Amino acid sequence: MVSGLGQSGAAEALAKELLSVHPDPQRISLAILTASSSYTNVTTVQVSTGSKTYTVKVPSDLTNDELKNWLKLLCVGLECCVGMIELDTGEAAGRPCVLCGESTSNGVSSATKRPINELPSNNGVNGSGETSGCKMARVSPERPEPASSTTGAPPPPSPAVPPADWSVEDVIGFIAAADPALAAHADLFRKHEIDGKALLLLNSDMMMKYMGLKLGPALKICNLVSKIKNRRHYST
Repeated sequence: MVSGLGQSGAAEALAKELLSVHPDPQRISLAILTASSSYTNVTTVQVSTGSKTYTVKVPSDLTNDELKNWLKLLCVGLECCVGMIELDTGEAAGRPCVLCGESTSNGVSSATKRPINELPSNNGVNGSGETSGCKMARVSPERPEPASSTTGAPPPPSPAVPPADWSVEDVIGFIAAADPALAAHADLFRKHEIDGKALLLLNSDMMMKYMGLKLGPALKICNLVSKIKNRRHYST
């Protein structure tokens, strides 16, 4: 089981683990870069193995569906069954692979996985299309914990509430959950009464000129606003 904070954190953790333990990190590096090539927002991950340092790009700001797609692309790049690595939804233990029928756990708990260093370094699918007794590795994104009450930030808003209908406290909760470091600016959002409608109108110049934010936090918040504008459904 490889875990990380959120979907993108899980992808980064998996990339680091694969590069650290796989006998052919160059091949892993190429597979990761190929799988990430179609994503616009990426994070650079560096891992040193022996005397070499490998740098790869891993997609950031992923949804569950995007993470599932990236895992499949990674498996394709490794020339193994596309079900070899999957997103753990808590229901995967013991479920047969939909492609080859092989049990994903053979009776072991969902917290146990096949060691990543046993993932095939060549094609893990035989001529009949069945995997050679491979167990599945699972990637588990951990939901970011709500910001501590000491920051003055409330919990994030319900996904069922449209961003335009958020209250000031909803806005603060959303920003703090997305990036705990931004929770320090909660009082500014209260002072300027930034509710959901106002949030969608904000830009970096406004936040720097009227709210006194520095460029870094202003850009981060603009990025969050852009995401909720571009997504049909908001989810935390």
